[in-house]
Amino acid sequence: MRYSLASHFRGTFVGICLGENITLDSGGKRTKGFSHCQLTTLGAMGLIKQGKLDLHYWQVLPQENFTNSYRVLLATLPVALFFHDNCIKLRQNLLDLLQVWQVEAIWQDITLAFAYAIAQSVTEKLHPSTLNSQIVSFIGETSTVLPQKLLKLNYLLEQRAGLARVKTELGEIESASSMMAMTFYCCLSTLEDFSLAIRRSHQTSLSYIPTLVAVLSGAYNSTSGIPVSWQSQLSSPRLPQWQLSEFLQMLKLADVLLAHWSGLYEVNSHQTNIFPGGVAIDENLISLQAIAAPDIIR
Repeated sequence: MRYSLASHFRGTFVGICLGENITLDSGGKRTKGFSHCQLTTLGAMGLIKQGKLDLHYWQVLPQENFTNSYRVLLATLPVALFFHDNCIKLRQNLLDLLQVWQVEAIWQDITLAFAYAIAQSVTEKLHPSTLNSQIVSFIGETSTVLPQKLLKLNYLLEQRAGLARVKTELGEIESASSMMAMTFYCCLSTLEDFSLAIRRSHQTSLSYIPTLVAVLSGAYNSTSGIPVSWQSQLSSPRLPQWQLSEFLQMLKLADVLLAHWSGLYEVNSHQTNIFPGGVAIDENLISLQAIAAPDIIR
């Protein structure tokens, strides 16, 4: 691998923080519900506590914060990372979870598509020419239009189509399927260039596409491929204290999630507190005593 798995995990979580920062810098307001980082934290903590996908944990979460919107992709992102090495388990666990939430068919397909792309990114198996057709197979039989949109996107990428043509060909960008296809276009057309992918995503009409592009591009390029100038934005003294705290927490969370996937020898107790409009993790979240390759400790 070009980059370590830890770097890919961290790059994914840095992408989340940058995506939220981009939205706020563009004049967006922090939502009253959970932030993007907090949504991902909730998903990660369920896996860390149980060492597996526990549907009961997810059932008691305040689902109005993320179901049937792009936010479901951020909440389930840790699942994509945790099961990145087994696509069969990844697909089944996501389907079980989305059924519990009663997510609409189109958002179920979009979640599967995004999770598969994340898994392929962190394992460095993502290839622009084959990703969309692989996603169609991963989704399986469906009544939604997402497979057709992705196959059309594949053709447009082969034609090296520009953004204006892609927006015209994909149709109303406000539709969920077109939004997902446009997210993939911004990433796949500039796969090795994090900065260009973000700048291209800004030319779409939806404010949350840059967030999804930052996450996917961060997963693919890892922290080594995200320019220092971008990462330094998250540690700037001009940043609000809550954003700086979230960024540091997310870096730690990425390492802990990877450690639990790998197998742990000893962990300290940890606690997550959920309160109206926020999530807080104990500062002494976890102490990693030993990490090994999968199936050696676990």
